[in-house]
Amino acid sequence: MPKRLNILVFISLLAPLLLASPALGAAPLGTVSIPVADQSRGEREAAVREAMQVVVLRLTGREGYLEMPEVEAVLRQSNRFLQQFSYQSIAPIEVERDGKQVELPLSLQVRFDVNAVQAALQGRGVPLWARERPRTQVWLALSTGSGRQLVRSERTVIDDQNPVDSLRRAAAYRGVPVELPAASGAAGRVGFEDVWSVYDQPLRQAAESAGANNALAVSLFAQSGSRNWVGRFTLLTREGDSLYWESTGEDLDAVLAAGIGELAERYATEFSVVSSFGGGGTVKLEIEGVTTLEEYGRVSSYLTSLSAVSAIGPVKVGGDSLLFEIELTGSSRALQRAISLGSMLVEVSRDEVFSLGVPSLETAEDPVLKYRLR
Repeated sequence: MPKRLNILVFISLLAPLLLASPALGAAPLGTVSIPVADQSRGEREAAVREAMQVVVLRLTGREGYLEMPEVEAVLRQSNRFLQQFSYQSIAPIEVERDGKQVELPLSLQVRFDVNAVQAALQGRGVPLWARERPRTQVWLALSTGSGRQLVRSERTVIDDQNPVDSLRRAAAYRGVPVELPAASGAAGRVGFEDVWSVYDQPLRQAAESAGANNALAVSLFAQSGSRNWVGRFTLLTREGDSLYWESTGEDLDAVLAAGIGELAERYATEFSVVSSFGGGGTVKLEIEGVTTLEEYGRVSSYLTSLSAVSAIGPVKVGGDSLLFEIELTGSSRALQRAISLGSMLVEVSRDEVFSLGVPSLETAEDPVLKYRLR
């Protein structure tokens, strides 16, 4: 879809602003900049709808959802969710419109009320990608006619393209938090061949050492007998899974945009929260190791902040254990996945409970999810 490709091109102009962000994809979900020809009302309204498409794409994580009638109904009300807009002069961009070359010398920066957009989508039963998103450490292994290298900084330039900037643009466009590995510690011991051949142990260790949830190994090379580039992507999850996909394109921008887009689609499927009109039911959650009022407050605030949680209420207190009843916006699986991305709670297996002789607040008729305060 040409308009969204124009947005992706324009995000490259924001690269200097994103360089300071420790998570490359940590751009605000509700803020988008769109190149425009002038400040006319018609041009602004078209750009606002275009920007709204990007926000919805970030919130759902799935490009196909933009064609849903429920989503289209929300897109038609784009101005309702608009909080502010402003114009800035930019280096002119040339695009083709209706067979003619048009110059776009301005950018329209818009900010939407993300909470209101989420509520509108949820009210129509559209599954959303939860706010809790995996932190992914990305390794770029680049092979060209001049040699092989790990890309560790934005100083690497190939055919006038910067792989790190391409990664940053793609991540910001899709709302995927990604980060480059450091050159020291566990990451400093990872070599080109570890990434190119996807030796998972050093990559998993480096991601864990950096506090990332997953590692993504990306091998980039020019396709034989063609001017196209190829990207091979392998996602190594904290749970021990390995997922693989490929993308091709005329340049690194296209390859990394497609590859990170696929990553967003997979994450959105895994971490979606589906809110029904009647709510998502309830589940009980037992947490061990809560001994002070301050810890109770931290745990309560944390649970309330999760996308999968609608409301919480304490049920029982026993020793250093708390039992909460959680009202869900979606499934208990979505709640477990959201908690797994954080660092506050550690899941306690049923076998571990029995081996430690820990008294449980659970009853046989009413099983609960068990965690321990880290």
